[in-house]
Amino acid sequence: MASAGTIVGALSEYHLYARRYAPFKSFGGGFEGDDRLYSTDLSKSSRTVGMVTLGPKPSTAISGKGYSDGSAWVGPWEVRKKIPLGKIGTATGTVKMTISDARLGKGWVSFTMYTEGNLPLKDLVFHKKIATVIDKANQKIRSGSRDPQGTPDIDTFVDIKVTYATRRITFEGVVRGDAFPNAELFVMDCRANVFGLLDFRTWSSEMGPLYRLMGSGRKNVFAKFSRIVEIDDRGFFTGDYKKHPPLTQEKWYNVVF
Repeated sequence: MASAGTIVGALSEYHLYARRYAPFKSFGGGFEGDDRLYSTDLSKSSRTVGMVTLGPKPSTAISGKGYSDGSAWVGPWEVRKKIPLGKIGTATGTVKMTISDARLGKGWVSFTMYTEGNLPLKDLVFHKKIATVIDKANQKIRSGSRDPQGTPDIDTFVDIKVTYATRRITFEGVVRGDAFPNAELFVMDCRANVFGLLDFRTWSSEMGPLYRLMGSGRKNVFAKFSRIVEIDDRGFFTGDYKKHPPLTQEKWYNVVF
């Protein structure tokens, strides 16, 4: 029998996705949202995406990247219901992704994935002077933040431990940072089988960016997850892996600013 942490003849590597998306048609006073709820479809848009590649066993190297699908100015949705408005100045922000505190044990690996993503408002609709004022306020709260763009960043910290065993893998951890907008975590094997880890939904309305994104929220734990997926002897997901992950709905009285 294979020992813990060993998958006999394993072929599959795994891709961990952490996505932040705005479920609204427009948000933040008129920016194009994602108009959706939880999804593992990679063609669905997101505000920020962090992706980490894991090998079929703990000792395999970890790598990753971050990106965004961008946004455009479309006007507040209540206005658009009555007045047709087109998109103005579609722009794609940048997402910085880092992997830190990587640790390796007998049959397990743990690390923190951090994504910091913004939207260049000064390139879309804000006057540069207004954007500069927002930049200065943001820098006071979070000195050393990278390249401010006239909007506070969406910060997401995923502290995760992955434990490998015969015929199963356990994914457990917490998510810290800004509890706006929604968050979804899922893992994909190299057959494109997807296993969901987290479906977090913010309490805040579409105006959330105006009061919930200042600072990094580094100490704000807003979700936890722990799920076990069955695998075959080559490391591919099997069993009931398509089951929707538990819903974590933020309550207004748990909101941390």
